[in-house]
Amino acid sequence: MAASASDKFKADFKVVHAELLSEVSELGESESAPYLSLVEAFKSKISGFCSTDESAVALDKDAATKIIGAADIALRELSQDSPIRKAIKMSSKWLPKFIYMDDHKAFSGSAQLNQIKERKDNNTLTEEDKTILLIMEMSGLNLDEEVRKGGQKDREQRMLDMNDASNTLTNEISSRWRQKKYEVQFQADGHHFMTFVKDDGARALVPLDERSKGFQWFFSFDMTFMFETNGSFENAIILLDEPGLHLHADAQKDLLERFKAYAENNQLIYSTHLPFMIDVRRLDNIWVTEENAEKGSHTHQNWETAGKDARFTLQAAIGMSWSQSLFVGKHNLIVEGVTDFWFLNAMSAILREAGRVAIDERLVITPAGGATKVAYVGTLLNAQDLNVAVLLDSDKEGETAYRQLVHQWILGKDQALLLGNVLEKEGTLALEDLFDEAYYFDQVAATYKAELSGKKIKVVKDNRSIVERVTESLKSIGVEQFNKGRVAKKIMNDLANKNGSSLQGSTLENFEKVAIVLNQLVTKWEGGIKPITVPQKTTKAAKVRTPDAEL
Repeated sequence: MAASASDKFKADFKVVHAELLSEVSELGESESAPYLSLVEAFKSKISGFCSTDESAVALDKDAATKIIGAADIALRELSQDSPIRKAIKMSSKWLPKFIYMDDHKAFSGSAQLNQIKERKDNNTLTEEDKTILLIMEMSGLNLDEEVRKGGQKDREQRMLDMNDASNTLTNEISSRWRQKKYEVQFQADGHHFMTFVKDDGARALVPLDERSKGFQWFFSFDMTFMFETNGSFENAIILLDEPGLHLHADAQKDLLERFKAYAENNQLIYSTHLPFMIDVRRLDNIWVTEENAEKGSHTHQNWETAGKDARFTLQAAIGMSWSQSLFVGKHNLIVEGVTDFWFLNAMSAILREAGRVAIDERLVITPAGGATKVAYVGTLLNAQDLNVAVLLDSDKEGETAYRQLVHQWILGKDQALLLGNVLEKEGTLALEDLFDEAYYFDQVAATYKAELSGKKIKVVKDNRSIVERVTESLKSIGVEQFNKGRVAKKIMNDLANKNGSSLQGSTLENFEKVAIVLNQLVTKWEGGIKPITVPQKTTKAAKVRTPDAEL
């Protein structure tokens, strides 16, 4: 718009132009017809901007002429099926829908349907109105029909309709609230619509707005998303900011399970500071975001380089997983580190999918944070009258922990397992030695590609653990620090795309041996079977050197 125009012209133009932009943004269509109508309507209003003040008439007419000219150009471009228009039409079909939500208000469960209809007709629906309408639609209820029935005397048919709707919604959602089985019941008295939730086996009907805030929030959030992902939100990128803030720990875990359903037909991305909203079983999906004074907000997957504060939620999540296992597991396996926890769970899933022996799902695996802590954690769990076993590396620290547990009569020999004894191999062994050497070497090479800069290293074959041998070999070519955690992350990302037939060499056989011994313990704990005794051997220093393996 020309700068020379009356204040009235500028004010009127600003309002109408803002309305045009808002209507255009809401359209989101690739066809030109709706846009043509909007521009024509905008054009028809321009002459009304002009002031009646004689001193401003000429200026306003000039400004109006220029704006109308610009509108005509836009109309001509919209009317033509130019290559650019064709490209816009084609590309718009490929663009996903982006859905952002930073909160969802809980559904109270009680409403006056005639008032909702009035607001709907006036296009002034509240967020709670919209949630009620979604739930009614999922239940097979029509707002207009229910408002009409609200003024009729046939209460029996109304009651039958409400029962049908209640059963429809109950069958659709009752299994999603894991903590308690429940059923939903709708009742209507005239235009007053009410929602009740009855716990399984209970006689009393409890209004939804008298249930906990977390329950109400979960109910409305789940309903809204389930409806939308099967409708307008399908093939969308869903962005959630801090979901589950109103839910307690168990309900947050339920929400994580629902996210899997939401992501079946959508891409789901969410931010959180809540440890229980992190799925430690899918560490490959987790990214860390931190603020940098120079670069601003930075999001990355390299946890090691993140600052202490940025890593806090992730560390807390792993710690929560550890502490939960510590107190609620009936059958427990304590391992030295979190990478051991990752590998055993991931490989157990692959073994199970391949139809081979996997670790019994009743066994809760807990990382202790090092061999020295295994004895303390094992002692604490054993004191809680829980079934406990420990799996230790066959090295100096592992043997020390073994002696502390067995020689002090804390655990039996069949419950304190040295890895070498399980595999019936001598020498120093860590859990990484369960992987086929060629596979582990490939993962080391891929992880340290930048540091190697094309160099090839030779890994000595002897009775030391694979971690010790790789550390020595990398140091020989100038890589002073070998971080096995980096390699573990690389392996976890790789295992996400693996199955039983795509893993090399002895990997499946080695992990299956461990699973067999652990399952024997669980069977013993469950049914009183005689203890499974694993021959106990000591680690011997490496003496034999065989031809080198090239990495």
